[in-house]
Amino acid sequence: APGPEGAWENSPYNPSVHTYSAEEKWWSKGHGTLFDDAQGNWYVVYHAYRKGKTAYGRHILIERIRWTEDGWFVTERDRENEGAFDVHHNEKVTDDHFDNAELDLQWQMITEEARGETNYELGSGEFTFINKNEYMQTLQVSPSDKDYEVQIELGNRSGETEVGIAIWYSETHMAGIGVQGDEVILRAHHGGKRPIRGAEGEKVRFLKIHLEDQCASFFYSTDGTKWTMHDRSLEVSAYTHNAFGGFSYLRPAIYAKGIGKASIDSFKYKPVK
Repeated sequence: APGPEGAWENSPYNPSVHTYSAEEKWWSKGHGTLFDDAQGNWYVVYHAYRKGKTAYGRHILIERIRWTEDGWFVTERDRENEGAFDVHHNEKVTDDHFDNAELDLQWQMITEEARGETNYELGSGEFTFINKNEYMQTLQVSPSDKDYEVQIELGNRSGETEVGIAIWYSETHMAGIGVQGDEVILRAHHGGKRPIRGAEGEKVRFLKIHLEDQCASFFYSTDGTKWTMHDRSLEVSAYTHNAFGGFSYLRPAIYAKGIGKASIDSFKYKPVK
């Protein structure tokens, strides 16, 4: 357009970024924004899903553009030939014994409801959720790895507060294992939860989830050495925006739900592949 009021004209080079083939590595490309750098180079930044990994959310992609003689922009590559992208990962997720006075930058703390509050204490080698209502609080990390194992060591907790670890999309769509009173609980699709038969929650001190090929397996232990694997695994590839909305994505989350306090003494993370 010649000015802010138009008249508007569609580019003859549209679509600028697009998934042309099911063989491409990046799908649902779109919502691009142009920017330039100090050297006068121009780029388009946009988001896309990695093929077959929609549950892990959208990624940010950047590529060069050039301006045509008639004033339009096009990507420097052949737009129907995806080419290769250099990958820059998030910072690596690390173990945490909660010894610092402040949470490490890898953590994000989220409450599911607007009326909920994020309340916690940190010190003396433990992180403590303080829940003043029934809403769930979560402490989350965002790994670059798609397959990983996460483990927590439980500290003190009140009998009414459920605390655990999950592969989290939202409070109503998570695959997790937790403890509440003397029950060990499996959290599954659509917010459902069920106690694990034979497991004594008061004796359980460690919880672990192994995520591989979008399938989560669940473990509990009294000493962190000898583990009991639950006989039910959960397949989580359907935990996507297309199914549930919200533009969320799968990531590990320590959670607490119900009025009271619940402490975590340590968190461990290990890539699987």
